[in-house]
Amino acid sequence: MSSIEEILNAACNDVLQHLGVFVFINGKRYSAVIEDDEFEDEAGYRRFIALSFSREDAKYVQENDTIVFDDNHYVVRRKPPHNAIDPFVRVELKRA
Repeated sequence: MSSIEEILNAACNDVLQHLGVFVFINGKRYSAVIEDDEFEDEAGYRRFIALSFSREDAKYVQENDTIVFDDNHYVVRRKPPHNAIDPFVRVELKRA
């Protein structure tokens, strides 16, 4: 493993430890960072919800998996292709 990868993985672990929340994916607990944005476009106000997982945990997340956090149920809408260097994987959610 190169030194840049080690630095990125250490930073990912720090972010998850300090900013992450626990989410449940198909009943199993994982740590993720929540991105919850609301914006306006030509159709009106829209809400965008995504979770960022460590690359290690993201391999257990698949499209259409059920995710629960803050007493709300979501489904994984989209999971991006694997990026070899990025320590985070961001998945887009939709309400279940």
